[in-house]
Amino acid sequence: MVRLSRENISVAAEQVMRALGLNASHRAITALPLNFVFGLSVVHGHLKAGASLVLTSRSVQDRAFWRLVDETKTTSLAGVPWTYGMLRSLSFDPARHASLRYLSLSGGALEPASLAWLKALGSAGIDIFSMYGQTEAAGRMCVLPPRYFSVKAGSVGEPVAGGTIRCDDDGQIVFQGPNVMLGYATRREDLTDFDDLQGKLATGDCGYFDADGFLYITGRISRIAKLLGSRIDLDEIERFLGDAASVAVTCEDDNLRIFVESRGPSELGGKIAELAQRLHVPSHCVVVSTVPEFPRNERGKIRYAEFRQAENSTAR
Repeated sequence: MVRLSRENISVAAEQVMRALGLNASHRAITALPLNFVFGLSVVHGHLKAGASLVLTSRSVQDRAFWRLVDETKTTSLAGVPWTYGMLRSLSFDPARHASLRYLSLSGGALEPASLAWLKALGSAGIDIFSMYGQTEAAGRMCVLPPRYFSVKAGSVGEPVAGGTIRCDDDGQIVFQGPNVMLGYATRREDLTDFDDLQGKLATGDCGYFDADGFLYITGRISRIAKLLGSRIDLDEIERFLGDAASVAVTCEDDNLRIFVESRGPSELGGKIAELAQRLHVPSHCVVVSTVPEFPRNERGKIRYAEFRQAENSTAR
């Protein structure tokens, strides 16, 4: 678990309010679960600004959700890449909802088709904020204002107020700011620990800055990933499946990819369905492939980055 202080949450709410220009005239709808830090930051940022919230458990796939948007004159919608992929498939048109002023995006990279679709929406007049955040930073770390969305496609923008970002010698993104967590907790007693990080967070993400100082994210160096906007521990999934087969797990393009060594016994069976249920993702998002053997380095550690190449070779 992530240990967040009262100050972390208060500062993060102020950062969101300033980055999005929120005021009392704004009204957000709870399109994201509140136990998801992006969804919670929507709540905190709007409450900090004296704005209002429309509470619903309905999905963007539900027509009643959009009737509620219109009836309550909702001004903003927050979503992860899955949200916008779904809206694109439903031919969503923000012009049909007169009160909508802006859309916000976080939780991972957009697929190219969804990015192009959102750029077209931005050109048609709807404001789109692209953001980058982690639970460890109480929500947001970077925001790309709407005026840059088309010209800086794929960028997550610049640091939020009070924050700084750099890339270390390995290309890892390091964020520093008053919204950084105190540290992790694995048991109740850990909640009383001191501030372990002192405001500095090694994110586990890799990236680079363009000539104008805008951040782009290129991948992960750690084994914590995001699937449909939710944090998952890939090593934990390997342990869960490990008693049934020799597996290696990666995550990309909103798919959990499970590679099975063909030379070893495999009794995955219903474990895949159980895994999808535990992660609360559709079963088609869990893709199983068989490879002759896992690529490893000289120390015997798996080279996860080589699995795409291995999968393509197997397909041929």
